[in-house]
Amino acid sequence: MTPEMDRALLARAADFRVLLDSGRATAADRQACAAWRMQSEAHEQAWMALERRLAACTESLRLLAGQSPGQGKTVKDVLTLPNRSRRIALLALAGAAGTLAAGAVADRWTPLAALAAAYSTGTGERRSWRLAEGSTLTLDARSSADVELEPARRMLVLRAGQAMLDATAGAPFVARSSQCRAELPAQTAGGFMIRCADGRTLLVAMKGDLAVQPAEGERFVLAQGRGCWVEGGRVTLLDAMQAAAETAWRGGRLEVLDQPLAVVVDALRNYRPGYIRVSDQAARLRVQGVFSLDDPESALHALAETLPLQVRRYGPWLVDIRLRETPAGPKGYKT
Repeated sequence: MTPEMDRALLARAADFRVLLDSGRATAADRQACAAWRMQSEAHEQAWMALERRLAACTESLRLLAGQSPGQGKTVKDVLTLPNRSRRIALLALAGAAGTLAAGAVADRWTPLAALAAAYSTGTGERRSWRLAEGSTLTLDARSSADVELEPARRMLVLRAGQAMLDATAGAPFVARSSQCRAELPAQTAGGFMIRCADGRTLLVAMKGDLAVQPAEGERFVLAQGRGCWVEGGRVTLLDAMQAAAETAWRGGRLEVLDQPLAVVVDALRNYRPGYIRVSDQAARLRVQGVFSLDDPESALHALAETLPLQVRRYGPWLVDIRLRETPAGPKGYKT
């Protein structure tokens, strides 16, 4: 069965679930649902999959409500929405079930993978540290890193997310990820940014040149003000405007220059503890603009007003983003 067929059957199961829970279902409606489930094994599997996912979400959202009393949006609350909104909510919750599992609840506040790192930030948190030798390390939200300071070498190991380093003059300062190694020369005060994302590493030489050694490929020098993505043996250079946009997060801004919506949503997820789901079609829309990372709700409002999107918010823990079904339909941010 194709993913498209799976989604279609799940949507049909959601239609029946909304009808049966509406309080207006007749005996004929209940018989129609039973007949549909018995029609094929695939239909029954879709129904059971919806029930399992919604049950998982109910428990996870109950835990979320316990962590933030009065703000959890349970499946029972969702079922009081109008039929059309209720159907979308059911499908969004079903799609989010894996993400809203109990372990993921805590992870949306503090990334569990960051607990072993010397320096880390939680959701919505940017932070700077003054290192023992005078350099300054700044981490974006949901980032983690380790630092080694030795007389002959200083090293930053980025574990997740993104970091900026303002280095004092002294021993060479090396930054390392799984894709590459970058180095500020000895006795040079400089600064750079490094980000790990989707099996790639982004580097920006903010002050001074940066020597870069990809895991596969030849060493090269990244000039001050320029940036590059490193993925395997492939290097993609960024111009000065693109590089500057990539460093705007330190000031709490997300500067987007003709990027897919998926990139914007990924950045907002780091600043919002709930789950943001975006459909494949919506994720491909191109975005240009400047958004506040410290006010992700405002950013979501702006996206809904400037793009053909329907952004629906189900309590503080779930946002569903998809294309508007008709050009003339209402736009905006729905709660």
